[in-house]
Amino acid sequence: MLLAVLLMLTIFTLLYFLITGELPAQERVKPKKIAEHAIPLAIAAVFFTGGSLVFMSPLSGFLSAVLGWLLVAWLKDYLNKREYRKIKEGSRDFISSATALLRSGLAMPEVINKTAAQLKPPLSEDFQAMYARYEMAGSKFPKMFKDLAAKYGVQEFDAISSIVSATEYSGGGQAAAKGFARLGSALRKRDKLLAERAKETMEPMIAAWVVIVMMLAGIVVDVTFLRDMFQDAAAKLVLSAALALTLLMLVMARKLGQSKDLD
Repeated sequence: MLLAVLLMLTIFTLLYFLITGELPAQERVKPKKIAEHAIPLAIAAVFFTGGSLVFMSPLSGFLSAVLGWLLVAWLKDYLNKREYRKIKEGSRDFISSATALLRSGLAMPEVINKTAAQLKPPLSEDFQAMYARYEMAGSKFPKMFKDLAAKYGVQEFDAISSIVSATEYSGGGQAAAKGFARLGSALRKRDKLLAERAKETMEPMIAAWVVIVMMLAGIVVDVTFLRDMFQDAAAKLVLSAALALTLLMLVMARKLGQSKDLD
């Protein structure tokens, strides 16, 4: 039991170092940091136990624990990216709505107020807060859009800020409408290029996943129908090597579909 606990602590330290790039200093370990890693560590412990039993060796259990840790990290990354794309879509909706509203003669404060009711959360609350700060304290919209860009990491808000700032004292609403129209057109062209880029990676991605599925199917056959053949140490080492190769293929397939220019 003590050996299993020590091994899990070693796994946690190794995974933390691999993901963060540094070992945590004792004075910087805080309850929030511990809670942040509690779930992936618990999942890794479950995978370690299950992997050790199914694949008949602690080494395979370790590889299973790595997979469990990575699955939690990948799920968290997926949820974060889904929220990020939701914010980007909201910024595009604002650009389209603002173009039409400014062309109809509305001023920027009225545009912010109207679009706040049309956008989905959390942007709807952000725009309501922007309008309230403008009304109560005279806050500047370019600065508030800059703050939104920093908050969500969405570059579209930086571009919006620049357009509003450039036309705030010169050109007025019609100039801002033209700026938003050009920005919307540029973003649509960029989306088309990114779609073509994504298509180029589709074929190797499919090939990679076919290989992964075949390898997983082979491993399942080994630990079920051919389990008696993997009772000695050498055979268990071969099984661990197959798991390691499959894990490496999973990481490579994920990297292949994670080009930053596709975000």
